[in-house]
Amino acid sequence: MARVLFAGALSIPIVSCGFSSPGSTAPNPPSESPSIENSGRLLSGNFFVIHVEDAYRTNTNPAPVQASYSFDESGTFKHQSNSRVEEGVYLISTQGELVVYIEKINGEPLTEARIDRYSIIEESSDSITLGSGPSRRLVLKKR
Repeated sequence: MARVLFAGALSIPIVSCGFSSPGSTAPNPPSESPSIENSGRLLSGNFFVIHVEDAYRTNTNPAPVQASYSFDESGTFKHQSNSRVEEGVYLISTQGELVVYIEKINGEPLTEARIDRYSIIEESSDSITLGSGPSRRLVLKKR
């Protein structure tokens, strides 16, 4: 009888760990990214990546970057890097970010769009400097 009670006492906490009721104090899921408000600004043209700077990587012998971005005024974009082609839609947020929604990779639709966000650090008529994370900068030059 003592063995049955001991085994039962062990199984109850194990079973209860896997489930929680709606009123339980289970940890909250990771919070969503802050909402993105469209500024209405658009980019137009073909840009080449002319410089990539990453504070976490050494620049002892940087390989030339062979990547390009094409943006149009309808809000679509294409990013080509070596043999990879990403396509989707973009917007410029009111917070000064370029937000791209990647919907296809190499012509294959994704089940869910991947979102990449870049802070717009500097912009002129022929170039744009984007920040990606705390350490990476991309300089795009208009063709």
